[in-house]
Amino acid sequence: MTELQTKELPLRKVVLFSSGVGYMERRGDVDGAVCVKLTVDEEDVSDVLKSLTIIDPACASPSVAYPTEDGLEATLRGLKPDLSGNPGMGDLLNALRGVKAEVDTADGKVTGQVLGVEWRPGGDEAPKAYLSMVGDGVTSVIPVETILSYKLLDESVARDLARALDVLKGAATSGTRCLEVRLPADAKREVAMAYVTEAPVWKVSYRLDLGVTPPLLQGWAIIDNASDVDWDGVELSLFVGRPSSFKQPLYETYHVEREEIPLAIAGSAQARVYEGAYDAVAAGATMEMADAAPMPAMKRMRAVKPMALMSAAAAPVVATGRPVGEQFTFTLPDKVTLARRQSAMVPLVQGGLTVRKASIVAGGDLGPNTPSSPALGLRIVNNTGMPLPAGPITVFDDGCYAGDALVDFLPIDAERLLSYGDDLAVRVVRDYSQTQQVASVVLSGGVLKVKTAQLARTDYRFSNESKARTVCWLSRTWP
Repeated sequence: MTELQTKELPLRKVVLFSSGVGYMERRGDVDGAVCVKLTVDEEDVSDVLKSLTIIDPACASPSVAYPTEDGLEATLRGLKPDLSGNPGMGDLLNALRGVKAEVDTADGKVTGQVLGVEWRPGGDEAPKAYLSMVGDGVTSVIPVETILSYKLLDESVARDLARALDVLKGAATSGTRCLEVRLPADAKREVAMAYVTEAPVWKVSYRLDLGVTPPLLQGWAIIDNASDVDWDGVELSLFVGRPSSFKQPLYETYHVEREEIPLAIAGSAQARVYEGAYDAVAAGATMEMADAAPMPAMKRMRAVKPMALMSAAAAPVVATGRPVGEQFTFTLPDKVTLARRQSAMVPLVQGGLTVRKASIVAGGDLGPNTPSSPALGLRIVNNTGMPLPAGPITVFDDGCYAGDALVDFLPIDAERLLSYGDDLAVRVVRDYSQTQQVASVVLSGGVLKVKTAQLARTDYRFSNESKARTVCWLSRTWP
């Protein structure tokens, strides 16, 4: 078997999605057969197993090895001594029954095979453990509490103990798992691997300055590196859309219950006693059996070709899909460096907008005969040349903070109404009145039919104590 050299591939590309996942791409040069160590959070192992893609032009048989979900306890239980459950010295020595050891006590050293450990009543105290060892035909009983040290003289058991300690050392970094990507090849080449893991949703916030011409919009992206890997000069892209994303527990081990069928044991044949002699069939004679088909001759037998499970010419069945929602990507022009468990805010978009100030009146929100103020708003057109993700907008006017607004997803050249406060200089009153009058009266055949009409009238009265306003009327509001 070719020896694999341990190699780490640096993180080169990160794509953060608004659906709560992140695409990670590692790339680097390798020479010969290598084993790439990939450490991920335990809860991300299933996502990595679902999405890991390996690109190696020289390796025809890559593989990925990783500890199973219950690998720690199972590995410890499979070693001697069993260190699962954090055993005390008495339990640990009792698990070494039959193993040759050297025990050092205050009275000297005792060498022999471990017979076992028993717990004897200690009066009012807790039971005390005593170790029994057999050496040269003599059994020595040693209080465990007097043991200063012990040495395992069985090399195989000592190796198991060392391995168990290594397993425990690896488990000290709880919450992470190491995947080994094995690439057995002899060439010098560039390899890459990509995978998807859970990641914080990136966010966006805007600033809109109405005091310049044209009004200037500036957008910032807020990103979080919640992993235990430093981002050192990575290409960062921010993806906006609705990709289908789900989790599946591929890391968990599953066992299927199977039906247990009793063994088909023939047993022994019944003994039979016959009185007459048995005559052998003469050569060339035939033997007839009642109610039985004749046995075919050997020369008439032929080999049967096994039936193929799948035709080599059959086309593979692949899944089909369709895009979900509108999707686009922001790629930052400069490489990003961000330490693990750190966050940052980076420039996303900047450009002029077409903006008109307006007082926004939502007719459905006005109470009858109650004066109220319309919203202080803006009618904006996105002519930045880039679609704008949904987010908050801090509005500045005349060099001062004017209010906050919210905008939903805004495609290129799309138009929206934004409100960032109340227009206190404008008042609007909704006057509502209702009257009922007789529309017609018909007397026919001794029956009088009267039709009435109900008339409702709504009047809106505006008053403006400031400069001229443009009013945008909404028949209803949306949440």
